[in-house]
Amino acid sequence: MKHRPLAAVAATCALGAISLALPACEISSGRSSPPRYPAGANQPYAGPSAGSAPGPTESHRPGSPRQVASAPLYLPGSPVRQLVNYEIVDGTAVMEGDIVLGPPATLAFTYGRPKISTGFVKGAVALADQSHLWPGGEIPYVIDSSVSPKQVQNIQWAIQQVNETSLRVRPRTSGDKDYVNFRDTGNDCSSYLGRIGGSQGIQVGGCGRGSIIHEMLHAAGFYHEQSRGDRDEYITIMWDEIVPQFKSAFEKRDGRGQDIGAYDYSSVMHYSGKAFSKSGKPTIVPKVPGAPIGQRDGLSQLDKAAIAQLYGGAPATLPPTTPPTTTPPTTTPPTTGPGPVAANASYAGNYTSNRGNVSCTQSGTSVSCQYPGGGMLCAARGHQLECGWSGGGQGRAIFQRQTNGVVAGTYGDFFSANSRGAWELVPANSGGPPPATTPPPSTPPPSTPPPAASTSLAGTYSSTRGPMNCAEGATSLTCSFREASGATGRLDCSKSSNGLQFDCGWITYMPQPGSGRAVFSRTSTNSRSLSGTWGHFFAHTGGGKWDATGQ
Repeated sequence: MKHRPLAAVAATCALGAISLALPACEISSGRSSPPRYPAGANQPYAGPSAGSAPGPTESHRPGSPRQVASAPLYLPGSPVRQLVNYEIVDGTAVMEGDIVLGPPATLAFTYGRPKISTGFVKGAVALADQSHLWPGGEIPYVIDSSVSPKQVQNIQWAIQQVNETSLRVRPRTSGDKDYVNFRDTGNDCSSYLGRIGGSQGIQVGGCGRGSIIHEMLHAAGFYHEQSRGDRDEYITIMWDEIVPQFKSAFEKRDGRGQDIGAYDYSSVMHYSGKAFSKSGKPTIVPKVPGAPIGQRDGLSQLDKAAIAQLYGGAPATLPPTTPPTTTPPTTTPPTTGPGPVAANASYAGNYTSNRGNVSCTQSGTSVSCQYPGGGMLCAARGHQLECGWSGGGQGRAIFQRQTNGVVAGTYGDFFSANSRGAWELVPANSGGPPPATTPPPSTPPPSTPPPAASTSLAGTYSSTRGPMNCAEGATSLTCSFREASGATGRLDCSKSSNGLQFDCGWITYMPQPGSGRAVFSRTSTNSRSLSGTWGHFFAHTGGGKWDATGQ
């Protein structure tokens, strides 16, 4: 299981093998009809069944419309600001499908500064704030009158299972200021992460009894198992098969916590193989053929061992799981440089790259880099650097440090680290070769006429998303804009070779954060009128028309 830093977020039926004591905000929803799922999407697990192949895919109000957004935030317990992808559901920001961050307008205030205590360090990387764990492992509880007698029985069964661990879930007394309150406000199955203070709800209206255990572990401070940093050694995520609006639920939580013990296919915190599938095909494939995942019959032995380590101070007693033998061995890069680089060598410094000069700083395992028009937030793992990038779009990147000091890798969109191509960082003082570029022809054909003069796109515009101010580069167009609501945004575009088409990424900031794609075209290089569409996430459409006229 994985121990995660304490963060103020609430989780919907998503306990993982990653522990994170996060204070979060609670959402109370009115009673409503059962959630509607996309055709073919896997349904939530309704309860334990011996010998069954459950398919739990808990999510905060999964039938509600979702708007995808992202923002650089300090999650509580983390000293590092990270690019956090989340969805806006019913006016609430939700991370990882079921972890509630709160109203979008409050995120800058709530997560604008790091909130950690220095008195409790758990592991070499992750910080865990002891104030968000339950003292002595005791979790007082009450059961609200909204809970049906049948669900009260399920809660009592789940409490009995959890009380076989280092945790003690007991009825609240008059002296207990902090406690959990089991409620049924409809079809929600959700919880805060960690102890947040006062009364904190665990919504059980949409939970089977195995999922109640799942939510109780969220309250104790655990993430999803498949979010562990080492998960790619054990499972393969089939990104193309996931319902698009739920892809963020499958992100790893690298740099926000610490893995505890071995990866556990049998964890009550693990998603099922077909979680959020859009066609009924697997979304998670174990690298051990036939390994069952996603059970909700109760706590696994490794779940219990992880609780013991977090709350009882005991080490996980079970032997670590060996990654499947089908995992290809790590190959040693050719020694083409001046000698080996230590695995713990710093990434701080200046680099040249095929995306411009890059300047990086490093604090512990956190690496922050700036480059023209954007930046990266990265987690260093020895010779490997795993990053989120923004500017000219947003996405992921992954690098491997070579023996000659070059940091070679690729970058892509949110759910791919290589879809946009190669990205090579060459130390500025290494004297190494510059990034490969295509050399210009030595003698241009004499019959080729010079390119026609193009009207500059720099300047101000009126547009259907508010006034814009743009700057133009040789292959790029960057604009700031302000929507009618007052929210400011940024548009980063790459121009086609003929200067008539523009492929863009956009982002808006507080108080209405959002992000997505857009496409524009113009009739000629002399025109300052752009016609296009925009959408959320990776869609270029769906948000509406986006036309801009130069002033």
